[in-house]
Amino acid sequence: MEKNNKLLIVKIFIAVLIISALVVVFFLFTKEEKEVILSSEDVKVKDSMLQLTFVAEKFKEKYGYYSEEKVDVDFCELKDSNFAGVGNGHILCANLMNRIPGRISIKMNDNTESVSKYCIAKELSMGKFWCIDYSGYFDIASGCGDDYRCQ
Repeated sequence: MEKNNKLLIVKIFIAVLIISALVVVFFLFTKEEKEVILSSEDVKVKDSMLQLTFVAEKFKEKYGYYSEEKVDVDFCELKDSNFAGVGNGHILCANLMNRIPGRISIKMNDNTESVSKYCIAKELSMGKFWCIDYSGYFDIASGCGDDYRCQ
């Protein structure tokens, strides 16, 4: 009887180990699928986009809005009335456009709306977009939506 109990305990222990291993493998596998590997050029775009968020907030702090006028373009628009460009040769704009071929989408509402909003998405080398928006979003997305948010 005691021998049967020990054998049963060993079988249960082995079953628990196998199930635990399967659970761990499942979580590792699903985590790897979601992880996006960025090229060195993509990382430079990400860094420039991060700097752009700081520029945006500094612009809003100074003027009370992100843009004087509504902006919806697929290139870097260089104007003094919004933070996305402040004159010819804006370094962040140039960095974003020259690092990787592909479009950049800029959407901003104007200063007449109650909440100032923006969304900027830059196409990366793998066809996905690095996206930032007024809510603080800073990650991979499919682009900018009509509500000025990354989707």
